[in-house]
Amino acid sequence: MTDYSELKLLAEALHGAEWQLVDGEGFEADNRFVTSQRRIDDSKVAFAEINYGHPEAGMGEPFQSEQVAAGEFIAAANPAAVLALIGERDKLKDENEVARMRIKELDLLFGRYILAMRAAVIEEEHGLGAEGAMMWIYNSLVGPGELPPENETLAQAYFDREIVAVDNGMQEVLAFHDARRAAKEKI
Repeated sequence: MTDYSELKLLAEALHGAEWQLVDGEGFEADNRFVTSQRRIDDSKVAFAEINYGHPEAGMGEPFQSEQVAAGEFIAAANPAAVLALIGERDKLKDENEVARMRIKELDLLFGRYILAMRAAVIEEEHGLGAEGAMMWIYNSLVGPGELPPENETLAQAYFDREIVAVDNGMQEVLAFHDARRAAKEKI
C-alpha cells in the first residue's frame, strides 16, 4: 500500500484516538480489552477483546504469548499512531523529493562546468588560444557568482587553503557510505 489516504481518513474518523490495553474483570478476568476514551463522557469503551485462552482448555503457550503480543500491537497501532506515521512519511517523502531535485541540480551544474572546461580546451587548441579558453572558465564562474575574492593573488595558496573544506566534506561523505555498506553487509 503506497496510498495511505483511506487509512488516514479512517484514523481521522476516530479523531486520532489513543487506545489502551486493559485487564478484564470478573468473568472476563483472563482476557484483556482494547479501549478508547469516549468523546462524550470520557468513560472507557471496549471495542476489541483479546482472548488469552485457558491452559485447561489447551490454549497454553505459544497461544497466550501471541495473544498478548497481538493485544499490545493493536493498542499501539491506534489512530493517533497511524496519523503520526503517515505525517512522518509525508514529511520524509517531501524531503526526499527536495533532496532528489538538489542532487539533479548539482549534477547538472557539475556537468555544465565540465562542459565549459572541455570547451575551454577546444578554444585553446583550435580557437582563440589561452586567452579565449580562459574566457570560458571566467564566464562559467561569473554567471553563478563564483569568482574568487578580488584580494586573492596567489592561486596555489588560495587553492590549498580552500580545498581543505572540500576534502573534509568528501571524507565525511565517504565515511557515511562506508558505514552504510558495512551495516548492510552485517544483515
